[in-house]
Amino acid sequence: MDKCKKGLEYLTHKYDISDSKYTLCKNSIKLEDGKEVVLFPWRSERRFTELKNLITNGTMGDISVIRICNINHVDSDIKSLIYQELDLCEIFGGSEIISIFAVMNDNTANIIAKLKNDIVCTVEVATTLSKGADLIDKHEIITTRGICCDRVVDTQIPQKSIYVFKNNNVPETYLDTDFELYGLDPNEVANVRCAFEILKSEKYADELMKRDKVLNKLVEITMKSAKTSKNILLEDEK
Repeated sequence: MDKCKKGLEYLTHKYDISDSKYTLCKNSIKLEDGKEVVLFPWRSERRFTELKNLITNGTMGDISVIRICNINHVDSDIKSLIYQELDLCEIFGGSEIISIFAVMNDNTANIIAKLKNDIVCTVEVATTLSKGADLIDKHEIITTRGICCDRVVDTQIPQKSIYVFKNNNVPETYLDTDFELYGLDPNEVANVRCAFEILKSEKYADELMKRDKVLNKLVEITMKSAKTSKNILLEDEK
């Protein structure tokens, strides 16, 4: 957390918004006016913005299916993973979710979500990885012109930028994804970038606060579907 705070301080000073008063927390940022805004770090990840660009610029054609897999650490909150991936479903699909069917236990969940524009999203999440293991996630979009994905073909574990082969069985690896935030891992970079965007724009902060309410409702409906083993239409939950 200290590295994230220092990274955010660096950006606010560099881009002259250092007069902003805030408190950076693990999953949110508290602003001077009393607002507490939940961070959406995945929205600041380059791989996701580029996937969205492939869709919006017409490169990939019309979407038929969005497939998502996210396997996280054993101490992770499965509801937080569902929250994140349902947000990405709507971002990639460019439409809102109208129905959800879910099957889950304590540490895994399988979800089928349908968007208003008839795109089907399948989401698999789990909290089964040992602490310290590399996170495993994959976002695949199937369209009329082919498939786009945020991972290299036939890979599961994310690749690193640099591998140093010395006299060890396992090489040392490095992954710097932001030229202004050296030393932060990709998740920390995404958190800092999201917090920075919130400090830059009150409108964006308000947008995320509204979005937080929508996604909490979607997670609630997901849990209800898993408990009842029924497909739930969102219009019936209003």
